Parts: sequence; C-alpha cells; structure tokens
Amino acid sequence: MEKLTQQKLHKNYLDLLQILQKDYNIEDLSRLDLTCREHEGEATVVAFPIQGVLKYHGMRDPQERIAYFSSISLNNGAAATITYIHLSRKRATDILILNGAEVKADSQIFQRVKYQLEQIRKITKLSSKALIISRNVYISQNSPLNFKEVKEKGLGTSASAGAAIAAAIMHIIYPSDSKIRDHDQVRSIFARFLAGSAARSATGGFSLWVSHPLASSWESFSIRLDLPKDEPFIQELSLLTIPIKSSLKTEHAHKSVLKSPFYEPWLNTREDKIEEFIKALRAHDFNKMGKLMEEDTLALHAVSMTTGIADYILAWEPETLSIMKKIRNLRTMHHLPVYYSIDTGPTVVVFTLASEEENVIRKMKEEFPSLPIIQSKIQGSPRIIHPQSREYQTIQAFI
Repeated sequence: MEKLTQQKLHKNYLDLLQILQKDYNIEDLSRLDLTCREHEGEATVVAFPIQGVLKYHGMRDPQERIAYFSSISLNNGAAATITYIHLSRKRATDILILNGAEVKADSQIFQRVKYQLEQIRKITKLSSKALIISRNVYISQNSPLNFKEVKEKGLGTSASAGAAIAAAIMHIIYPSDSKIRDHDQVRSIFARFLAGSAARSATGGFSLWVSHPLASSWESFSIRLDLPKDEPFIQELSLLTIPIKSSLKTEHAHKSVLKSPFYEPWLNTREDKIEEFIKALRAHDFNKMGKLMEEDTLALHAVSMTTGIADYILAWEPETLSIMKKIRNLRTMHHLPVYYSIDTGPTVVVFTLASEEENVIRKMKEEFPSLPIIQSKIQGSPRIIHPQSREYQTIQAFI
C-alpha cells in the first residue's frame, strides 16, 4: 500500500475519532491497570456472530488482526457461539473442544485461539491455562433453547468465538472490578486477537471497528454505535438469515485484496460512508442504512473477484444470486423495505422492518419454497450465563 494512502487512512481515523468523541466515551487504555485480579475460575458465555454493514477486507497485521481501515457490522441473533471456559494453574496446556471434538494443537484454528490466549496472558499477567468448550449454533426464535449446529459459511461465527473467549476470561479474572470486567474497548481488543470482526461482536448492536494501517494494537478497537435511546428503533428492525453451505476458506482473501484495482477506491470512500451511516442511524433512516449495506456488499465482492486469475474469490453459490435478484425485485417491483448483506461467503442476510417481515418471507417462499429462513433480531454484546438459570443447565448439557 502506498505511503500516501496509509497517511490518508490515518487521517481518516483521527477525523473519525474526533466525530465520535461527541457522543461516545473513548478511553485512553494506557491508564488502566489490566493486571488480572484472579488466575482461576470458570464462566459460560453466549456471544453473537456479526453481519457486515460497511465491511472490511485486508489486514495490515494478520497476527494481531489490525485492519487497513474502519468498518461497521451488526450482531445477528440467528446464531450464537456458546463457550465455557475453565482457567486453572494446574492445567499444563490449553485445550480446545469445538463442536464436540477436541481440536488438534497444530491446527490453524487452535493456533488462532492460542495466540488470543497468549496475548491476553501477556497483557494481564495471567498465569493459568484454559479449557475451552465451544459450540456454534443456530437459535430458533420460537424456542431459544432449541439448538442446531452451524455448518454453513459466511455467518461470522469466528467473530462470536473471539468475543465469547474474551468476555468469559474477563469475567473470570476481574470478578469484582466491573469497570474493567465490562469494558467494551478492552473486550474488543482481547477479542480481536482471534479474529478481526470479533472486535465488533464484542461490543454488539451496530458496532464500528476503528483501525488504520499505522495503528498500534491499542488503537484498533470497537465502539457500539446505537445508544439506549435508539432501542425502540432497533426493535423495529428484523433480520432474515438464509444459510448456504460452502467449502470456501477466506483467510487467503485478506492477503490478496491489495491486487484488486478496486481496493483503494473502495477504502478511500470509507470515511464518508461511515459518517453517512452514523447520521442515518441517528435519524432512524432504515432505507438509507439498507442502501449503504447493500452497496457495500457489492463493493466487497467486486474487490474479492478482481484480485487476479490466481487469487480471486467467487463466494456466491447459484442460490445466492437467485436470492439477490429476488430481494431487488421485492424492493423495486413490490416496494417492500428489504435489502441484503453478504459477507465473504454465500450466506445471505436480509435486512427489513418487523412490520413487513412475514410479508417478505411469504414472497420469498413463493419462489423458493424449501428455502431455510431464520428470523432474528439485532443482538447486543456477549452475556454471561449464570449457573442458577434454566438456560445454563440446557447449555451445559448441550456442550
């Protein structure tokens, strides 16, 4: 990336922080004492996957997951990562059990989780090892405790995995220090060490991950954009997730994006788009938010498909294209308030109003009668599941 572009993105970052300071509390984390208060304990957490709104692609630092530019996503309640963590000084090594099977220590997944744990240990001086038992599941809106394992691609569960681990560990090591235990910025950074988008899953709602090519680890964090006063509007919004299976691996995509001729033009518009989205959210302008979301979906995939003959990614399946066309038809011909968002995978998330949700589903089913559609709401940050609850008993039995 050209030095001038890096400097421009750094300036965009500083400009954005200046705007955000008016409504959000952005703290200097160097002033916090993040030394762990406890080294042992256990916690169970539910965290939610992200769906990109103004998406990100490409990392300046693939280890620390520092992105070239800022991005926005929402937390999608169609699925969740349920994670149990037990920290103990008696344990010799970290252990990861994912979706019912122990993950081998030399696997890429284990290495990502181990890197996250090591970074947290380094920052907090934590001296224990972790047993992590985690599952990615769909959540039925009608029966929240009816779980089904996630196998489809493009649902953002790596984000919820990183957020769940960060939240559980913070709950264990800062049990009586609520200022640190529940600190959104710190949680977003701890989550980011596993997956970049986990920074946004860690703060929930509509979240903005601020970053730039010259950022230090402490400068790349997430902020929740929707405020308590926005809650009635947030409840008017609905998500319809249409999971589509794929064997696509997206790790390489972050390395190849710089080859696309559309990459720099895309990121050079990001500051203006973020400001537009924040204004639309403040004004509760559903159509403006949906328009920005759908346009950025097309921009992301234009970049992914133009990185050269050896590296390009075509993430869509035939069903994806059919659904995209149908949603555009519902908006333009039937005048329904409906937009789509597709991350780096074939799964489609439909953004609509709760008042039109059943109408949209009916129209979709007319053309695609066997189409799986998961109804959900936008969700918040990771939450602790308390041992006294029925939910805890069900989750413990499940995992």
